[in-house]
Amino acid sequence: MKILGTIKTSAYIYIVPVITIITSFIVLKEKITLSIIIGTILVLIGLFLSERK
Repeated sequence: MKILGTIKTSAYIYIVPVITIITSFIVLKEKITLSIIIGTILVLIGLFLSERK
């Protein structure tokens, strides 16, 4: 069994809301508002920064 580090685990945890937003847009036809876009961008920037070495 492979053990993930804390940074990899937190990356998976933080990407879940982004996947949820995309899925709700496709499946439920939810609106994507400006605040959702800004929040998603901030999450992705945070993930990028945490993955850098």
